[in-house]
Amino acid sequence: MPALTTPLCAVINFGVPKAEISPELQAHYLARFDASDPVPTRKQTVPLWDLRDEFDGTSMGGRTAVEQLEETGFAYVKHKSNYAHEGGLETEDETERYKQECVALYKELLGADEVIAWNVVIRDAGEGEQDVKGTMQLKTEAGTVPTSNLKAVAGSAHVDQDEEYARTIIKRAAGDDAFERYSRAAICNLWRPVRGPVTNNPLAVCDFSTMDRDEDVMRMAGSYGSAYSVAYSPRQRWCYMSHQQPDEAIMLLCYDSNMGRNGEALWTGHVACTVLGEQRLPELVGQPEVPRRSVEVRLFALWK
Repeated sequence: MPALTTPLCAVINFGVPKAEISPELQAHYLARFDASDPVPTRKQTVPLWDLRDEFDGTSMGGRTAVEQLEETGFAYVKHKSNYAHEGGLETEDETERYKQECVALYKELLGADEVIAWNVVIRDAGEGEQDVKGTMQLKTEAGTVPTSNLKAVAGSAHVDQDEEYARTIIKRAAGDDAFERYSRAAICNLWRPVRGPVTNNPLAVCDFSTMDRDEDVMRMAGSYGSAYSVAYSPRQRWCYMSHQQPDEAIMLLCYDSNMGRNGEALWTGHVACTVLGEQRLPELVGQPEVPRRSVEVRLFALWK
């Protein structure tokens, strides 16, 4: 559990609670994604806990990545990339090398027998556009240059995949018999800023142990496949790391076939947020605001 510090406040765009949406409309939003008719949202100012003081420069409070993921659904890890630089990933070679760098990191941190890098997304708070065509995640990406197709930051609280779509894309990547050949499969994104410190639109993550699986999420169709919209509840604990740097990465659990059988977290609600009252670093006072740019790799971890 993150340390008990005095929280800041943040403005987050949440999905409207499904209790306020009729079953007919819920079915409508799950049937297909329509950018002109999205799941309704509303903004809410919420407490936001800064994890900076708990990060010891290597891990969060001395806990391993696995321990963090199982407890909260997210993990902060220290990792300097040799390929993700301030611009992003600007060539096919850089992109493929970065994907393999992430694969090696996950094998080390998670002890997985196989790790597959599914796709890479560069998001920019100033230049990115929403991906509304559903052209990504159809198959394992290769030969792409993410900076040639910048995406907007995540505008509403969500979980990337529900169980149904998670199993579908794992089979696409690892074979139709993946769940027979492996005893466990998980989708866990690796997110990092490519320029820092982050001073706007930081990524906020919700501690899974503070969420209600029945009341706080609603299945919806995304531009790729079915996912979850996340609604606000005062019981939730939203966290971030102030002034996050490129060598401070976040692991975001999106699916785990263990399905919490031993009390593990199942997924992480996350979203770009607006922090209220955050103090600027002295060296940035008087400097122009630089839009946040980040890179996210969707990774599948498989255990025999």
